[in-house]
Amino acid sequence: MSKKVLYQTVADKGTPEDILRNGPYQCIMNPWLGSGYYFWDTYLPLAHWWGKQGYRGQYVITRIDFDYNPDDVFDLVGNTEHIQQFKEYAELSKKLFERSFYSWTHH
Repeated sequence: MSKKVLYQTVADKGTPEDILRNGPYQCIMNPWLGSGYYFWDTYLPLAHWWGKQGYRGQYVITRIDFDYNPDDVFDLVGNTEHIQQFKEYAELSKKLFERSFYSWTHH
């Protein structure tokens, strides 16, 4: 098991009790890697950046002390194999999208 400090940026709806009781939250706003829980790993300024960008400054940041098995986490920060897999997936997705868009526009 490994330990990390994670931060989750969420919309500030004026209900801190709800955040404490029900967080962390599954991403519903632009889940670019699909359904799941999105966190900022260790570096708090990135969580603030997302709050300013994604929530127009109306945000709250929660801190989670996380014990995890590294084999169960897709790590795009510290695992170079995962970063490479992601790059390959992105390139494949781009090619598939371009091919399907081309065939759709040239019928």
